[in-house]
Amino acid sequence: MRIGIFGGTFNPIHIAHLRIAEEVRVRFSLDQICFIPASIPPHKETNIARAENRLELVQQAISSNPYFTLSDIEIQRKGPSYTIDTIKVCKSNWKDNSQIFFIVGSDAFLEIDTWKSYRLLFDLISFIVMPRPQNNVIEQKNQPDYQSIKPLIDTMQRFIIQKVSSDYVYNNDGMFYHPKKQPIYICQVTALNISSTDIRNYCKQKKSVRYLVPDDVMRYIQNNKMYDS
Repeated sequence: MRIGIFGGTFNPIHIAHLRIAEEVRVRFSLDQICFIPASIPPHKETNIARAENRLELVQQAISSNPYFTLSDIEIQRKGPSYTIDTIKVCKSNWKDNSQIFFIVGSDAFLEIDTWKSYRLLFDLISFIVMPRPQNNVIEQKNQPDYQSIKPLIDTMQRFIIQKVSSDYVYNNDGMFYHPKKQPIYICQVTALNISSTDIRNYCKQKKSVRYLVPDDVMRYIQNNKMYDS
């Protein structure tokens, strides 16, 4: 099994999250992408929607895709949602021969040295790092255009060497290789510059969020007045 883990606050989940997950799934031939909403994000503001509501939003959003699954592991666990704790549980629950890919944006990856026990993650899982829209090409290409994000690649290379291991080598084809640790991949995805912050603000201002979130998600937000104040 090749499994992608897609974590985040999903406050709320939106169309860009879903499109990113689908493109990564296809590109890396993943058998499953597991969405894991955070309960108490260690690095974000605490003023977010209730975890149970965000969990339901994700369930509504992914229900039509047989490759997408949902885990409440971080919501069931008490305390801050540390990635290292989640990965350890996932690896113990899934088959020994499962290959796990952690899907993360480039901005979050470049702050990974602030995560709990972050170096251990590189021994346990592969990373799929997605450039943020401002670092990306607008149109989706048949082949990745790594030259267009060379500044990001150079930044990542310096960061990886300084913070993780100097033995990582970039192979000029979107992958950082290490003889003993797990690889780090760069995956360009279609640039959909949709923000959960903007969606919350639209809700507060009574503006339409149609086509920014799935219809079921929009109705759930409206019925539960999640972001009205």
